[in-house]
Amino acid sequence: MPPSDRTEPADGGSRLIDSDQLFIRLSLVYHWLQPAVEGRSIIPAVERAPASFERIWHDLLPDERERAVDILVSRFADLEAGVPRGWEMITFNAVKGAARRSSLHEHRQSTTRLGQLKSRIDAIARAAPPDEAEQAQSLNAYYFGPAGFTSAKLRRMKDFEWDFCSDELSKVLERVQTGEPISEALPAVDTILSRAHEAAQSPAERFAIFTRSIDDLLKVYQLRPLSNETQEGHLENLRAARETLLNEVEATSFVEHLHPDRQMAAARLARECLFHSCNEHMSGRPLPSLPKIIKELCNAVMVDIPQPHPHSRSDTQSAAPHPFAPSTTSAVFPPPPHYHMRSLGVSSRSPFFPISRRSAW
Repeated sequence: MPPSDRTEPADGGSRLIDSDQLFIRLSLVYHWLQPAVEGRSIIPAVERAPASFERIWHDLLPDERERAVDILVSRFADLEAGVPRGWEMITFNAVKGAARRSSLHEHRQSTTRLGQLKSRIDAIARAAPPDEAEQAQSLNAYYFGPAGFTSAKLRRMKDFEWDFCSDELSKVLERVQTGEPISEALPAVDTILSRAHEAAQSPAERFAIFTRSIDDLLKVYQLRPLSNETQEGHLENLRAARETLLNEVEATSFVEHLHPDRQMAAARLARECLFHSCNEHMSGRPLPSLPKIIKELCNAVMVDIPQPHPHSRSDTQSAAPHPFAPSTTSAVFPPPPHYHMRSLGVSSRSPFFPISRRSAW
């Protein structure tokens, strides 16, 4: 889904709005929410929120910034679906409080760890070749400035994440010592922190992002049938989408059978689909095809699960056609022996099962 098409905020933007894609999203969602709070006492707080976030943006860990945007998009989806929520939940303090992690460590411990990271950066700077001496001298200012590693950030990080960051810098040192330029070997601070968080994330946490994004997506579509849909067909599509992607069997398949890289990719895709649909709607364009989105999400989480007994042909042909199913797929052939093709908890006979996978049999 294209992430860049966007409606400009009314205030014309700021330095961060021009450079940070995630902050662009946060600012935009606040812009979308403003009409809903017009005439309410909370409107000044909503109007000031992006500027307040800009002041503390670099103090937040990358996943905290993502969570802030997720919270606001969820509030917007609730609004679009007519779900009552307290308006105070979208203020700067409320969103920051919900997005920010709790402190896990004492100040002394985080300060010690910060010193250890500085030692690694110093070692990298010393290992740099002469032609990178100037860049090497500036490493501390960048990596331990306000937007870099700070004691406050380390206090909120899990032990595993801190170990990951430390190991990453050790690997960078080895690469620089073998002659690789610092500019190629050393990732940005936010990149290291994001990788650390992703590595520490549990499958259940990734699935929670995936399902929350889909639930919010369906809220956005709830009151808006597509131009070629009847109201009855629209409600059936929503019901089928929920049954396909939001159930306990799906959770088991996602958590136990989907590779972690694909779990992360699926969570990112669900976020993108949600934001893109919201942005299309608020830009005055038609909502994207919901059946197409659901099929794309199903394809993202497709797994091949070994089964002790192959399914019979009659079992795989029992499903009735569904509005989401391509017209050419009414006849579904059974999968290869001992495998049951699944999109999360949905079998190969589901109308959401991508035709590209069927044709490969």
